[in-house]
Amino acid sequence: MTSSRFIALCAGVLLGVLLSPLRGHAAELILVRDGSSGSGGVTVRVVVKPEEPVNALSGELRYDPALLKVEDVNAANSVISLWTRAPAENSEGVIVFAGAIPGGLTPAVAVNAEVFRVRFSTRSAGATSLRMSDLVAYLHGPNAQRDVVRTAPLLLDLTRPASASEPLMLDFSPPEPFVVRLVKSVELMNAASVLVFQTADKGSGVVSYQVRERRFGIWSDWREAQSPMRISGIHLLSAYEIKAVDAVGHEYIARFTPPRLEALWTIGASLGEKIWHIMRSAVRWLRVW
Repeated sequence: MTSSRFIALCAGVLLGVLLSPLRGHAAELILVRDGSSGSGGVTVRVVVKPEEPVNALSGELRYDPALLKVEDVNAANSVISLWTRAPAENSEGVIVFAGAIPGGLTPAVAVNAEVFRVRFSTRSAGATSLRMSDLVAYLHGPNAQRDVVRTAPLLLDLTRPASASEPLMLDFSPPEPFVVRLVKSVELMNAASVLVFQTADKGSGVVSYQVRERRFGIWSDWREAQSPMRISGIHLLSAYEIKAVDAVGHEYIARFTPPRLEALWTIGASLGEKIWHIMRSAVRWLRVW
């Protein structure tokens, strides 16, 4: 190949790259400081700005545990309604989250939609930053194509260390009422059947969920639960109670009966009624006889 041909080939490749359409990111995750939270604390919101329709987001929020302490993680106002992993501390300095948005989130619907917010207290004064990592978005469509997410760190100047005394917490109400749903989706645990539940507490915040199962008329003991909760096999015929507990001990219990169990109860009630009529007719006939 002559030098002139080589130069022409390189120029053609470069021209093709420059003229080809550049594909943007599916979304941008933005960290927004909401100001002081008292006692030197700070609240940070994670908001999403979709640039293409997306139906799932996941990633990590990283902070310096030497300067900041997580007091509360709140997803009550989240645009994500189906959490595969509700935002929570995975280890000190890391908050992990993953969830789906049924129907997708489009730029026309939400410009800066909240994903979750974190309330920090400061352990020490100083400059620090919060940053997102391992961010992934799935485009809304039949193939759920994976794409990257654009983000930038949030710089914080912590000039007021946290007070040594705990603030007085006034909370007289239980967590907000919520509904337990049975979901089967390719976006959640490989199309497994899962129970999805989430609520908020406007006072002290929800600190835990507990579940108990009723099978063959007998309730099990309460145990810790997390949404989504996978169920399969005979457990699909069980009734469930999900209990949300806030930081001061108030509770709200939501009940769920699977459609299959309701169908069995309907059939059983119908059969029971027919048997009762047959037995009553038989007793009358015996009396006459």
